Amino acid sequence: KESAYIIYEWPPREAFSLVGFVYIRDHGIKDDLIKRAMEASQQYFLMPTEVKEAFPRDPAIQQGYVRYYGQLNNY
Repeated sequence: KESAYIIYEWPPREAFSLVGFVYIRDHGIKDDLIKRAMEASQQYFLMPTEVKEAFPRDPAIQQGYVRYYGQLNNY
């Protein structure tokens, strides 16, 4: 059966730089782990801003909190 969607299979670098995200399927990660990760993410973002700002983004490792409109790109 043909899909109603056109799927582009780009190398990851192009997908992230041109589109901004990728969809990965058949990765083998258990649904329960994905569910728990999503729940943890939701709990984190429900925290007060002051708590999240205690973990500012570290550009060297691309981890941490960036407030809304806190990072603007030149694109």
